[in-house]
Amino acid sequence: MHLLDSTFTLPTVLLIQKFACLLVLPLKTVCLRSLRLVMSASAFQRKTLSISEHLELIDDVKVKKLKLATAAKKYGIGYSTAAKILKEEDDLRFCMQMNGNTNRKRKRQSVHKDVNEALTQWFTQACAHGATVTDYVIRQKASQLAVNLEVDFGSSNGCLMRWKQANNVSFKKFHGESTSADHGSANDILPHLFRGYEPKDVWNCDGTGIFYKAIPSGSLRFAGDDQSNGTKFPKDRLTMRQFTNMDGSEKQAVVVGQSAKPRCFKNVKTLPFSYFANRKAWMTSQLFTDVMKTLDRKMISQNRKIILFLDNETCHNLLPGTNLSNIKLSFMPPNTTSLIQPLDQDIIRSFKAYYRRELVRMQIAAIDATPPVPLYEVAKQITVLKAMHMIKRALFMVKPSTIQNCFKRPALSLNHRLKWKK
Repeated sequence: MHLLDSTFTLPTVLLIQKFACLLVLPLKTVCLRSLRLVMSASAFQRKTLSISEHLELIDDVKVKKLKLATAAKKYGIGYSTAAKILKEEDDLRFCMQMNGNTNRKRKRQSVHKDVNEALTQWFTQACAHGATVTDYVIRQKASQLAVNLEVDFGSSNGCLMRWKQANNVSFKKFHGESTSADHGSANDILPHLFRGYEPKDVWNCDGTGIFYKAIPSGSLRFAGDDQSNGTKFPKDRLTMRQFTNMDGSEKQAVVVGQSAKPRCFKNVKTLPFSYFANRKAWMTSQLFTDVMKTLDRKMISQNRKIILFLDNETCHNLLPGTNLSNIKLSFMPPNTTSLIQPLDQDIIRSFKAYYRRELVRMQIAAIDATPPVPLYEVAKQITVLKAMHMIKRALFMVKPSTIQNCFKRPALSLNHRLKWKK
C-alpha cells in the first residue's frame, strides 16, 4: 500500500515526514564530522625531525628561551614529542660529539652491531694516528673483526655505505705537503732570517704553472638534457716565476713559454712581463741567473739591499761566477716550504682565482654574443700575449693585506714576531 493513500489523513502524513527528517539529520552530522577528521589528519601529518633539528629545537628552548609550545609549533610537532626531545638531550649531544650523522631521522640498530662498533673504534684510532684508510682497507678490517668476534659477516659495498652514512665518514683527498714538513728546521731558521731588514726588503720567490687556456670539462644542464658532447681540452702552459716583498708593496713576475718568438708578439714594443722560452716552458738555471742579474741592477739603482728566500729547486742554483751585490739569497731547509714559504700559503692561490675570474668573464661575453661563440673558439682567442695581460691584471688584484697575512702565518710568527711599519 502506498504511504500517501487516502487511508492516512493529512496530519498523519505531516507527522511521518517530520519523523523522517529527524532520522536523516544525525546521519548527516556524523558524515560531516568524519569529513572534518579526515581533513585534519591530512593537514597535520606525522613529521620526523633529524638529529640536527632536535638540537636546534633544544637550543631554541634553552638558549633562546622559546616556550616549548611555540617551539613545537615552529617545527610542526606535538607538545609531548617536543618534551620527549628535551629529555634526550644528552644522547643527542653525545651523537654530535662522536661525529655521528646528524641528518639521520631514525636510529636503526645494525644486525652486526658488535662489528660496526669495533670498526668505528678502530677507525677513530687510525685517524688519530694520521693513517691512510680507504674503502678497501675498511672492508678488509671489518672481515678481520668479524672473524675475531666469531660473527657471520659479509663485507659488501652496501654494508660499507651504511657504516659510512651512520658515522658521517667521507673520502677526502690530500692537499699540500705539510704532513712531510720539517717543523723543527722551520722554527730554528726563522728567528734569524729577517734580522736587520725592513719588511719592504724581505722578498720571496716561487714558481707555478698556468694552463692559460683552461676551459671547463663540463656544464650545468637541466635534468633530462642529454647534450654532453665535449671538445679537446687545451693544455697550453706557461710557467710564471713570481716575486713579492713582505709588505705587499711590490709584485713582479717573469713568464716562461715554449715558443721563442710567438706571432702575437709581432709589432709589440713593450710586454707586460719579461718573457723567456725553452722547449718545455720550464725555468732553468740560466734563465734564473739572468732574472737575478736584472733584479740586482734594479736594487743597485734604488740603493737597496734585499734578502730573497726561496726553496731548493734545481733552477735556483746560479751559474758559477755569478755575483749579486745587493741581493742575498737565503735557501730554506728541505721539507719546510709548505710551512714558511708565503707564496705557497695563499698568494699563488689568490692569484689563480683572479686569473680564473678573467677566463669566466670571457666565457660570459662569448655566451652573450650574437650569435654565441663556442667555448673552444674562446680558448683559441687566448694568445700568449693576451694571457700575459690577464696575468698582470690578476697579479695586480692580489691585495697587499693578503700578502702580509701570508707572511705572518703561524710558522713565520711562531718564534719571531714581525713588526710591520705603518
